[in-house]
Formats: sequence, structure tokens, C-alpha cells
Amino acid sequence: MSSQNLGEVSKNLYDLLTALEPEDRQKVLTSVLALLGEEIKKPIVVANGKNSVLANGSDNLENDPSEVGSAKDFFSLKNPENRGEAFAVAARYLEFTKNQELVNKDDLLAVFKEARRNFDSKNFSRDITNAIHNAKLFLSGDERETYKLSFYGQEYVDALPKREDLKSIKRPGKNKKKISKKDSDPSKQVKAKDAK
Repeated sequence: MSSQNLGEVSKNLYDLLTALEPEDRQKVLTSVLALLGEEIKKPIVVANGKNSVLANGSDNLENDPSEVGSAKDFFSLKNPENRGEAFAVAARYLEFTKNQELVNKDDLLAVFKEARRNFDSKNFSRDITNAIHNAKLFLSGDERETYKLSFYGQEYVDALPKREDLKSIKRPGKNKKKISKKDSDPSKQVKAKDAK
């Protein structure tokens, strides 16, 4: 037990931190807690004008399962409308709660059971393939039959349930090289080669 008054310590800390930018304050607080060997169980919320910001930089407090609670609550909050979205919500829940990036069928099944959602084992392969190739929510993992939520998938789940916000997220795709009419005419390409 410290002989110093906690209010006095808080004021001294406040005086030291007021000169720093909000992001730097966050880094200092996290570093000090790490040096003390303390585990951060909840993200530290930093006041940023009218909004609050999580330690990870997100301004969406709904994306923190420690605030939401169970997988069932997280699913209810995110309200996925199809199987691919449901897989992505389950994977994001595991990222938040267990810091687990790679997931497999059994991991997703466990989250679905906890959330009291139906899991279609028979069509899992088809559904996860669609979530990877068509929806672009997942990447194939390092090991066989493991999956990792893509950056797009993370942003997608974070934006849920606000479907209008999904339109502003840049969807990954192949960048198609635009070919000018000049370059597309094979007769001009041959003439250019002959000129050299």
C-alpha cells in the first residue's frame, strides 16, 4: 500500500501528460503499464473532443467485446445477414477476445455454439470458399484449412450493423491496367518494334 494520496499521484500524472498529444498519451500510459507488468484488461478510452477513441485507434466502441460481453451479444450487435458475414463476425470476435488471427472450422463452430447460432457443417466448405473468393472477407491461412480475416473483412465487421457505412470501405480487387487505344492496336505495336 502506497503512502501517497492517489489524488495527488493522479494530478502529477495529469500535469505530465497534458503537454502530449492524445496518441502519445496513450503510448505513454500503455508503456508504463507494461513496465509495471500490468495487463491491460480493457482498452483505455481517450477523450478526443466529442468522440471517444479506443486504444487501438478505433472510434467505434461497439467493436470491443469486453464492452459487449458474450458471442451472442456480439452477433446480436453486428447482425450478420449471410453465412460469410457470420463467419467474419465469429472470426473478429475471436480476434478481440482471444487475440486469435487464424481460425479453422472448429473455432468458428465453437463461437457459433456460444452465440447460439446454427452452423451448417455440411456446406461449410462452399460457404467459406465464397467468403474468401467472392466476398473477400477472408484470406487462406498459413496452414491447411485455416483462415484469416482480411483487412477488408475486419473493416467490414467493424462497420456492421451500419450497412450504409459498408459502401465507403474499399473492396479489394484486381487492379486492371487500362490499355490505351494506341497500345491495343496490334499493327501499331509491330511498327513500333520495327522502328527500333
